[in-house]
Amino acid sequence: MQLKEKIPVFFVWLFLLGLCLVIYGNSLRNDFIFDDKLFIVNNDKIRSLSLPDIFRVDPPDNSLIASAPFIKYYRPVLGLSWAIDYFLWRLNPSAFRLENIIIHAFNGLLIYLLLLLLFKDKKLAFLSSVLFCVHPVQVSSVTFICGRASLLEAAFILMSLILFICFCLYQKKAYYIFSFLSFILALLIRESALLLPGFILLCGFSLAISRKRVIIHTAAYFMISLLYIILRILLTPAGGFDLSGVFTWERFFAFVCQLQDYLRKLILPVGFQAGVFEKTNLMGLLISIVSWLIVFSWLVALFKRREKVPVFSLAFYSLGLLPLLVIFNLSQFLGQVLSEHYVYLSSIGYFIFLSYLFLKWDFLPKKLLVLFLSLLIFFYSFLSAANNLDYTDDVTFYNYILRSDKESHFIRLNLGTTLYLKKSYDEALSEANLVLAQHPQSSDAYLLLGNIYARQDRLEEALGYFKKAVALNPHSAFALNNLGLAYQEQGQYKEARESFNRALVIKPEAVWLLRNIVNLLIKQKRYPEAIAFYDKMITLTPRDPPVRIRLGIILAETGRLKEAEEAFKQALRLDASSVEAMRNLGVLYANTSRLDEAVSIWEKALAIEPSSHALKDNLEKARKLKVQVSKGR
Repeated sequence: MQLKEKIPVFFVWLFLLGLCLVIYGNSLRNDFIFDDKLFIVNNDKIRSLSLPDIFRVDPPDNSLIASAPFIKYYRPVLGLSWAIDYFLWRLNPSAFRLENIIIHAFNGLLIYLLLLLLFKDKKLAFLSSVLFCVHPVQVSSVTFICGRASLLEAAFILMSLILFICFCLYQKKAYYIFSFLSFILALLIRESALLLPGFILLCGFSLAISRKRVIIHTAAYFMISLLYIILRILLTPAGGFDLSGVFTWERFFAFVCQLQDYLRKLILPVGFQAGVFEKTNLMGLLISIVSWLIVFSWLVALFKRREKVPVFSLAFYSLGLLPLLVIFNLSQFLGQVLSEHYVYLSSIGYFIFLSYLFLKWDFLPKKLLVLFLSLLIFFYSFLSAANNLDYTDDVTFYNYILRSDKESHFIRLNLGTTLYLKKSYDEALSEANLVLAQHPQSSDAYLLLGNIYARQDRLEEALGYFKKAVALNPHSAFALNNLGLAYQEQGQYKEARESFNRALVIKPEAVWLLRNIVNLLIKQKRYPEAIAFYDKMITLTPRDPPVRIRLGIILAETGRLKEAEEAFKQALRLDASSVEAMRNLGVLYANTSRLDEAVSIWEKALAIEPSSHALKDNLEKARKLKVQVSKGR
């Protein structure tokens, strides 16, 4: 392969960044999808750069699908990155994705630097980083905004490794300190960063230095890992991780099978296997043969040549997928496509070995090898760009997943829910019935049916389905909440409140549930109780202006005008451009004969929203009233 001996790192970075922008540029038009809605669009914690809010232990509700596994994440640094994006761009999905693309390209550069330090081979480093950047398996981490957890975790792990190697080579303590800090940040991004001490040992043993020295310097990383595990158990117990079957031969055999399965995905991602070559059994057979050939080549390189690169690459690949031992059940639940992002970090090992193989092909003329590699890079780049289109919106994304994971009732229910929200009721009904045909006891399917019929004002049928959903899953706060809403629509306020209360026991801090209870209390004119619930909502979401605005409206209606005024002003302190807060504050001023203040605040609101006819009418009335009052004087 033709590559100049001296290429400045800056030019390598520019090349990788340009490559990633070309490949992933068409994803910038895509919308927020799937978990992006949960962790970004509907996550109040990222609405400010308040570190206490971001570093709080409680995560957002896991999913509207009750059967989804609940995992209590603690990833504050990841949340901080989203909060910074929100501060800069608000809810602009293009900006969020652009940052993902930049981080991905930066990871390519870090791989280049890591391999240069370890093996002093620029061709190996460059080719490995290019293959890593262009491969379509990375789309699930780059184009899917919530895949940033994989991107940032890899970035800080790679930085920590590079800094540790620099410490070992140059004996400067600053490198060790910053490597240590990078490790801590990686842990606050994703739990699987606990593997970093293993990667540290792997890199240290690949250097021509004392192994005893490497082990001594790695001890601190193991101590931090142990401390992190203890704190997670004590402070944020993570539901969803079943450790009971981890240390068994069955799980070990399943892990080995997953290593091979992910190798197949790295040859050709499952989306293309199922979509493009769905009816071609020959393609599946060919991929299997290629994957076993790679395994065979790996083993031959390990035992025959005894070189460092094959040993390092295989160990890196296997170690990177080690979390699958713990999250085996979760990965099976998510299916083939949604679990692709787990290979993001470990794929580095695969690309290192693949590059090593290509560069060792002495029997091929150099020009032919360059042509082959160029075609392979172009082929993978094209697949990545094409795969970006499968992440355009929720409906497209779910249908893409269902091509590979046809039996995934979780994804089918998400598709049905999305169609229901888009008012495509017949299609949503079809998806719910498909789930029930396979899983007759699915409470989520009955919940979806209830939602569809409630939206169509067929309340009796909706009530029946909600009751069925609650009977099948009495611990579903969503089913109890929607049952309460159906009762409320029928004027059965007592039954509605009972249903809400049962949901509140399950999710005592769910703001959406508290909001529904408040609406019921307002309908019943039980204002003091409604105000008490608003106070609780403010405690849970102290930086949510709409909650304070609604509280202000209730306070004003009950004659507590001073408190109402303060609530509106607090909303404006949180969001100085809130037209709703300005409008309501202006109404309060006008009703208390403070016309100058009413005119002033409405003028500010109209400057922000000049097309508002309601503001124009209010402002015109207030000005006329001012004239009448001045004439009366």
